[in-house]
Amino acid sequence: MKKFSRISKHFSLHVLLLFGVVFLTQCENELPEEGSIADSTPPTSGFSFRQDSEDQLMVVFTNEARSATVFEWDFGDGNTSTERNPTNVYEEFGTYTVSLTASDLLGISDIVILEIEVKEGPFQPIIFESSFEDLALLDENGNAFGDGRDSWRNNDLGGVIQITGSPVREGSGEQAAKLPGPETDERIGYQVVKVDTAQDYRLNFIYTLRDNLPGFVTVSILSGPVSTREEAAAATIGTFTGTNQRDPSEYTSGSITFNSGDSDEIVIFFFNNSSVEARLDDFSISPTVATVIPPTASFSFEPSEEDALEYTFINNSINSENFVWDFGDGTEGSEEENPTHKFPSIDTYTVTLVAESQFLTDTFRVDVVIPDPVAASFEYVQDPDNFLTVSFTNTSQGVDTTDQDEVRVLWDFGDGFSSTVENPVYTYAEEGLYNVTLTATGVSGVTSVITTQLMISQSLIATINNPSFDDESVRNDNTEAWRNRNLESSADALFGDGTWTTQTTTTERTGLYAAKLPTFQSESSGEDIDLNRRRWLYQAIEVQPNTEYTISCYIRNKDANAGTTVTFDIYNAPFDDAAFIDNPGDRIIATEVFNASTGHDTNSYTLASITFNSGASSEVVLFITNDFTLNGTEDQESETFLDDFSIE
Repeated sequence: MKKFSRISKHFSLHVLLLFGVVFLTQCENELPEEGSIADSTPPTSGFSFRQDSEDQLMVVFTNEARSATVFEWDFGDGNTSTERNPTNVYEEFGTYTVSLTASDLLGISDIVILEIEVKEGPFQPIIFESSFEDLALLDENGNAFGDGRDSWRNNDLGGVIQITGSPVREGSGEQAAKLPGPETDERIGYQVVKVDTAQDYRLNFIYTLRDNLPGFVTVSILSGPVSTREEAAAATIGTFTGTNQRDPSEYTSGSITFNSGDSDEIVIFFFNNSSVEARLDDFSISPTVATVIPPTASFSFEPSEEDALEYTFINNSINSENFVWDFGDGTEGSEEENPTHKFPSIDTYTVTLVAESQFLTDTFRVDVVIPDPVAASFEYVQDPDNFLTVSFTNTSQGVDTTDQDEVRVLWDFGDGFSSTVENPVYTYAEEGLYNVTLTATGVSGVTSVITTQLMISQSLIATINNPSFDDESVRNDNTEAWRNRNLESSADALFGDGTWTTQTTTTERTGLYAAKLPTFQSESSGEDIDLNRRRWLYQAIEVQPNTEYTISCYIRNKDANAGTTVTFDIYNAPFDDAAFIDNPGDRIIATEVFNASTGHDTNSYTLASITFNSGASSEVVLFITNDFTLNGTEDQESETFLDDFSIE
């Protein structure tokens, strides 16, 4: 049981009788010099403490006092100290009354008196693969195994963490956990840990964040196993959210102090919600003696569906009683637990939450980026009586077209003609394939652009979607036309969790981007071959049956001496089963291999083509892979770049 009391003295005499101990304090009655500024912030005393993990009679005290310069400790066993953060060794286990008197230079004092229990032998929890090193687990025969992440999986909550070798802190092993930045597959760390019930613990770790995007990493303690994010939020008994992006190469320390309560097992759960790349390492947990578990400030936010400038803030703080919000826009803050706030304009605002307990505070801040609500979109219908005539309908969001003096929509019909009419009807001169672009402008002047390929023909014209990986304005979105998510899920189950989709690169032939298929070293050069390390391009294409087609693109290999092989397969129908990748049976109707023998293993873009007859198929699949391993004894790495696809 822990008891505390507090007393402040301001130029007066106070006597405190607590637990049979008398404390007598008196301030010095000294006046400030003429013209000086009065001190309006009196000192506030407070402290926390923990037992040393090796010598449990040794207690380490952490000074939490504010606005104080002089400290007087009484450890309740006859020992005293004036150090800021002292250590006291008790002669025996038991309950002791400890006091800290914190004073400023004006002689104003504040006293906190706490009854602490120094006890013997709490259970020492074990975190498996705490530093994410390979071969960190032992089987029943004492043999080492594991890849550094086996103990951190929960497929219900997200994908498995990655492992990185850079940066790592000296003395922290050779690997760390990695949560990638913006990805469609969110990754998390999750481990169940056995603990004593009703025991105070402290979890320590280090983390670092990249600085290319705003973001955070959250480490939480859950009161037991969970299977959904909703259950995790409800079971949170301690949390830490890190936002330090000052130096991505340097790790920052983090810790969580919590009480296990009725639970004999807890969960360590960390995530970054795909905000920015985060890395974590060196998790440790030890029993402690927490006088007051410190607060942890944290919040999330959601925009209003009715007003793009209005946001609701969801307070996720732990062990907090009072809250102070600063919305970063110069307006008055709030002391509500879950406030709703309307910002003055579209901009980026740094929102700060200060969570307060009885003695301590914690601060959490996040940049809230308010986007322009405009989103370009349109629909079209061909005239059934004249296939050359098309009716376009503007379906963009956040565009006000009532102001006749402002151009809010701009159409480019792909044949050299354009229009600023909101819903134009346009007649093409001849059939063909046209890239129709709509540019929508929001009230703030921010534009949104969408381009759609429109076939004007009485018969089907086969097309390649996103042929130059430039159709989407965001680089990471440029792979969507070249993905089959069901196939990727099947590959996870068949080969093991992997990232199968092609990457995008700025090593382009034309436009802004190109596709990239990485290549990895082979087993003979010191690296194991993993089937879940390959990537591919997949696109289903509508075709006319019994028609001959030629698909062309340009290929470039980063290392002309690596001997990379690129394979184009034409499947006779879409497929979701990853087993067909290595065992296609009779599904492939055409194959072309491009390598050194065909003149395609060069460090410059070279034209490559595959010709096929669609046969009975009305939809085929272009499936492209490279030799994702390299044979040889020397360390070699290569990459395959692909750009500017076409079909005729």
